[in-house]
Amino acid sequence: MTRKIYTYTSIESISHHPRYAEIMASPQITATADLLKAMSVGYPDMDRAFDVHEIQKLIIEDWENEQTAFQQHIVIGSILRKMNVPTVEKSVYDSFVKNKRDVLNGIRLLVEADVYPNQLTPINIEERLFKAIWEKIEEEDSSFGRFRATMSAYLHDSQLFQRLVESISDKFSESTIILHGFYFITPIQERVFDMLESCGKELIFLSCIDTTILGVEEIWCSNFSESKGYPPVEKWITDSSVPLRNRPFGSAFESALVDSNMDHASIIRYDTEMDFIDDIKRLLKDDYSVFSVDVKATESLLKEFYPERFKRYHLLSFPVGQYIYRLHSMWQPMSQRLELSIDDVQTCFASGWVVKDGANGSSHMEGLELLQTYVSDCRSIEDWSARLEFLKETKSKVAGMFEGHITENLNQNRRWHRIMSNPLLNFGCFSYDENKLDELIALIHHLIDTARELFSNEHEIDIAEHLNKVKRLISQKNGDNELLEEEHVILKALLERLSFRNLGISKCLPGEISEAMMLIIGGGVLDDENYAFQSAYNESFIRPLYQIESAPLTANNKIHLCLADENRLPGKTKPYIWPITDEMLNRLKIDQSSQSQRYIADMRFIIKSSALANRYLFFSLLQNKEVEISWIANEDNKDIGASPYVNILKSIFNVPVNRYRRNEWTEEIISQIESAEATAVLDVSLNTIIADEPVLDLMLCPWRFIYGYVLNDHPTYVSDFHYNFALSRMIGAFRSPSGFSRKQIAEEVLKLFPYLREVEKQQIIDHANNNTNNSSDSLDSISYPRARLLIHYLTKKTLDTANQRLQEKLEQNQIFSVGLNEIECTECMFCPFVGQCPHAEKDTSKEVI
Repeated sequence: MTRKIYTYTSIESISHHPRYAEIMASPQITATADLLKAMSVGYPDMDRAFDVHEIQKLIIEDWENEQTAFQQHIVIGSILRKMNVPTVEKSVYDSFVKNKRDVLNGIRLLVEADVYPNQLTPINIEERLFKAIWEKIEEEDSSFGRFRATMSAYLHDSQLFQRLVESISDKFSESTIILHGFYFITPIQERVFDMLESCGKELIFLSCIDTTILGVEEIWCSNFSESKGYPPVEKWITDSSVPLRNRPFGSAFESALVDSNMDHASIIRYDTEMDFIDDIKRLLKDDYSVFSVDVKATESLLKEFYPERFKRYHLLSFPVGQYIYRLHSMWQPMSQRLELSIDDVQTCFASGWVVKDGANGSSHMEGLELLQTYVSDCRSIEDWSARLEFLKETKSKVAGMFEGHITENLNQNRRWHRIMSNPLLNFGCFSYDENKLDELIALIHHLIDTARELFSNEHEIDIAEHLNKVKRLISQKNGDNELLEEEHVILKALLERLSFRNLGISKCLPGEISEAMMLIIGGGVLDDENYAFQSAYNESFIRPLYQIESAPLTANNKIHLCLADENRLPGKTKPYIWPITDEMLNRLKIDQSSQSQRYIADMRFIIKSSALANRYLFFSLLQNKEVEISWIANEDNKDIGASPYVNILKSIFNVPVNRYRRNEWTEEIISQIESAEATAVLDVSLNTIIADEPVLDLMLCPWRFIYGYVLNDHPTYVSDFHYNFALSRMIGAFRSPSGFSRKQIAEEVLKLFPYLREVEKQQIIDHANNNTNNSSDSLDSISYPRARLLIHYLTKKTLDTANQRLQEKLEQNQIFSVGLNEIECTECMFCPFVGQCPHAEKDTSKEVI
């Protein structure tokens, strides 16, 4: 292996390199798509550059496409299902079943490193099962054999490889090829480079290295070490020395004396996550390029606040992705049946894809919210059908008993009569409009029928037929004019992804295809960049740290690096894919002269070099003209320090730490706020409300009144926490006038709520005290017992508070007036709207009643 190393100190200075003409004249393969884009921008004369993944896919397209991964996932599921595992190994076997994706990826990685199952000698249960699965999948899935044969043929047939290269560019005929930006090399890339050399190509690695400060460049020295066959550092061909903004940091890192400053860098400390979120507005306004040490965490913080800034390429970001994903997640391999929870139904309805006879599930989200406790235990299709039928029957027979006296002549006050007479209206499951409920139930049955259609056969499923069913399901709405343009694009892409041809297997179990489909919809089959830290939102305004190399050409030289804290930077060693371990790799029976030793070494280097890579990338960051570096000092109530690299800037270069302050209040502003009048006032004449419930709700909290009687017909409880209180109070209220025992009353009441477990029923009964209030209220000469009010308010304290406030208001005047931004309610815990009211004091303790 004869390879050369060309180095440059800044991507902007490549034109100063003594071999610049050779670099520009040779075909160039970049380590990432981002680096390729940057070189195209900075060096437009370079017209023969390619991303390494383009080359990989061309050579081993069959291995890297989704059809192969889809099939492999089904096959490994089938293998696991058929394994006969001793009882003592059952727990380990279950781990393999739950983590089959990791197991498959581990096998693929070893195959890419040209390792064979017979080279592994197991020493424990995990390794024995892993080897057995590996042997079986290579035997049953022909894609593994094709991959091995293709790699071997290309390595020893330069003409075949040459034809493949020429299909990319007819200018790929020079004897040298430039490999740009490879501070680590994956096993599959190393094998591709071997192929290039086997057909007579000379490989030149072009890398951003300052050979005068190798401490911060250690990753390059380790990757291009002499032990791997690369030339010694003194034989690397470097560019001419140019002034570098980051060189002082490199010198300081090596403990050299420095008399330079780092005026182009600044440090920001955010006390809280909200401070960082707030400052993003400034960064966007001032056109900063935002890089992150942890893209996933950063996006998690920002997506809810800046949704328009994220391009949604992940299928699960689109309603159709959520819908298809949930449909397939309903199949449960352990129970061998379809199961759906209320969360499944809500997600499917929210997608807008549950449509029947002109009705759309998205318009029934309120109804599902009201039903959530009542159907919380429903899982099987039979459970759902029986429960929905029972709900209709209960509303028809039981609820009607309380409202039969409300005749036509009472229509003017019908609303108040219903609230005062029917205690079941306090429960969300009995509060949805009858006409809407029928439509809601029909849509749930339609969803169930759709899932049944996909999994009509409880035994083996024809894979091609299943994929066609999914495509037909998607095609039914593909022409919908209500869909956004981007949704039509994603539907077309999804249909193409499902158009597999010539699969090596024809049938599988429902659970196997369910998991494989969820893998496709979830975006986990292929990672286009093949990096573990690549984000699904790779074109959002948050860029991963590894793209900082190209920033001087693409980022306007205004850089902000966030989450540079002690936990994330320098970083930690990444784990191997389970169940692979370093010790397992040591025991592989591989000849020392075998190329596989190099490939395994590459794999190890990637795992162990995260901290080295981050050190080099932080150093590269400081080459930009204007740099901000920030961290969040408190996450999840834990204090977090800045990265050691940030501390070097602070302690050696005296770069000050600026503490971000979200609100700079002056005394004048504060006094203006304190003296300001309410911006919204609620005025209600108490004489116009003829039922006690709304009047007392108004006394407790005007927001409770607005949510319950202005925005809704009446307030209703939806959580099981509130249900349990209300049921106890209902039993107590019915017991007082009826003369029946608590047990008799409870039996009649609780059978209307079939989701309750026995322990919950007993708890409700134990707290069902007699309601000793035998007085009544009258409306249109009809009396209603005041005992009903404890069902409405859940606790006597809440009711007494409301009554006391009402008496105080009645003594003053008949008009209730309050500023809505001045309200401080102390009874939020027992309010039906505690979960949705932004003014509520959330109490999550939920003491046992």
